[in-house]
Amino acid sequence: MSVLDSNYKLTRTKGSCFECGSDFENGELYISTLKGYVESGDSEDIWERCDFCEQCWKTRETQNFFSHWQTRKKTEGKNEEKLDIDSVLGFFRSLEGKTDALSAKLRYVLSLYLTRKKLLDLVDVQLNEDSEFLVFKYPEKEDKFSVENPGLSEDEAGELKATLLQIFGSAKSQL
Repeated sequence: MSVLDSNYKLTRTKGSCFECGSDFENGELYISTLKGYVESGDSEDIWERCDFCEQCWKTRETQNFFSHWQTRKKTEGKNEEKLDIDSVLGFFRSLEGKTDALSAKLRYVLSLYLTRKKLLDLVDVQLNEDSEFLVFKYPEKEDKFSVENPGLSEDEAGELKATLLQIFGSAKSQL
């Protein structure tokens, strides 16, 4: 079952390391993960977000995460309506090579967002019998990669956008 086919919630960052419990300082880098979703017993499934300080991330026992990315605790007083682009880009890269439907959909939406932010260049659109592929490259690099268009409905795109805004922790941000 796809997350998009069910009701779900994402746990938000707690502002501290999942492993050692230390609070993240303003501007500190840390690793965010999604462990996958668990049946909650009611009508909603819950995706668990776990954050790790850099030290605990390096020494943790290997775990299977749906995805992980590097992020930074926002400095107080800065404009909190902007998404952390490095975190978005890290999450996008972590989805590379994943073959499940949700990863493909998230990667597609993120590729469009990153193109709008000029962090990806769209260089071609390729069509085959059943699919459309957008071909991108990173600015200043020549390596190309493709992202399949999963044919999202407007409702699915809206749900994915809401999911991504929850993951990156800003209800006021625009994606």
